Amino acid sequence: MLSRFVPLLPVTLSDYVLRKKAHNINFLRGMLLNSTPEGLETIGRKKLIACFKRAVKYVPHYANFLEKKKIKPSSVHSLNSFLELVPILNKKNYVKTAKTVDELCFRGNLSSCSLLSRSSGFSGKASSWAKSREEQQESKNFAALGLDLLFGITHKKTLLIDSFALGSWVSGVDLLMIADSKCSVVAPGADINETLDLLIDMKNEYEQFLIAGTPHFLKFLIEEAIKRKIPLNKFKINILAGGESFTEDWRQYMNSLLGNTMYDDNTGFVFSAYGASDLGVTGVNETHESAQIRYSCMKNKKLREDIFGRFSSTLPMLFQYDPTKYFIEVNQKAELVFSNCDLKALMPLIRYNIHDVGGVVSYREMQDILKKNGVDLKLKAPLPFVFVVGRSDGTVNFVGSIVYPEYVHDALIKHSSIYELITGAFRISTKCDQNNNPYLQINIQLKESVNKTTTLQTKIKSILVDFFSELDNDFAQNISLIKSKTKKNPIRVSVYNNKSYPYIDGIKIKYVE
Repeated sequence: MLSRFVPLLPVTLSDYVLRKKAHNINFLRGMLLNSTPEGLETIGRKKLIACFKRAVKYVPHYANFLEKKKIKPSSVHSLNSFLELVPILNKKNYVKTAKTVDELCFRGNLSSCSLLSRSSGFSGKASSWAKSREEQQESKNFAALGLDLLFGITHKKTLLIDSFALGSWVSGVDLLMIADSKCSVVAPGADINETLDLLIDMKNEYEQFLIAGTPHFLKFLIEEAIKRKIPLNKFKINILAGGESFTEDWRQYMNSLLGNTMYDDNTGFVFSAYGASDLGVTGVNETHESAQIRYSCMKNKKLREDIFGRFSSTLPMLFQYDPTKYFIEVNQKAELVFSNCDLKALMPLIRYNIHDVGGVVSYREMQDILKKNGVDLKLKAPLPFVFVVGRSDGTVNFVGSIVYPEYVHDALIKHSSIYELITGAFRISTKCDQNNNPYLQINIQLKESVNKTTTLQTKIKSILVDFFSELDNDFAQNISLIKSKTKKNPIRVSVYNNKSYPYIDGIKIKYVE
């Protein structure tokens, strides 16, 4: 009943009602599952305009930013006027132009900050991000709900193992604070030995384990467990991957190592969560339904095209999100633009471009697409979908085709005997030789325990060349043309011993040079 009534309330009152009840995960679950998608969108749009007006009035740098752009905030009173008049922000034109962090905060004051974290990603220099206590509590409540819907953490005795890099980085800090009141939490960080020791020591103490980390670390971890003959099928191990995307082949590979059966509640699950340093842990997760849809897209080309449009040549990550927490739109470059709809946000971000490429599909649109393609799947949570292709600077264009890092993952993971020899780190780039003929350079890093041999390099090169040559007709024809003219294959692969790999990656692996 309340779920139908809340959208009709004034925005400050509806926000008050939800905050008073948000600590109760059963209330949140009931509120979500009994809402209509239209009701949730109505709440979100009301909060969007209110958050904009709050930022204009109380955030010094935002007010100055609009003034320099000659924007009259009083002209913004509806969603249409918001989209027409409010400029799009990004880290370069907004965050980096503030003289102090205080200027970016509510009332120009950082003193009410309860959590300060740092970014680590692709932009080079780290930035600081502040959250208020009320804001952090709401994020904690809704993210915990997401974990409960995915893994049942409130009704199964669960140990969450935080294997993200710790310190002041967003993923390590935020995740620790999300689940502490809902399940047991331990934080070994990205330490394989300690994580495996914890699993063995606690194997009889918990019904299930939830290990969170980056995909490449999780791969190393589970492969090492197999190497040590740890009987993983005796545990119920769930995986929550974040920080970068993964392919469906990677999900199946991990499930096979863990002894999991997809969509069987008696075994563990492998899911992804979407976050960004600028936004923190968003509560934007895969759901059981979004994962099933993505899996169906592997074999159903028409379904993939209907959902992902011009990005259907790859298989983007597909998530669901709460439109009362974030308003997500797509600009002309197909980049995702986020507005934080939190009236307690200490550092409000309004129409903020995080430079991830993707798209938005409404709940109703997804229902229609599934029905049109004969997919019999009931969507439980009335939430819109957002898909993420990758960074807008995270691809390369080669001979007229977009090359995604996922292609290299896809090619190698199909050969498990080879895939287990590499770290998962690689770089792709486009170059020209001395005659200005283009070629695609792929550099691969081996594990420390593996030595490069001519045979191994030849095998990896053969796998990648064959994969790229069959990618699509236009690409294959261009490759063939270059080969015929230069007498060389334009797909060039270099394999490096672990210590000889010429790149140094931070918390996140950078795949494009």
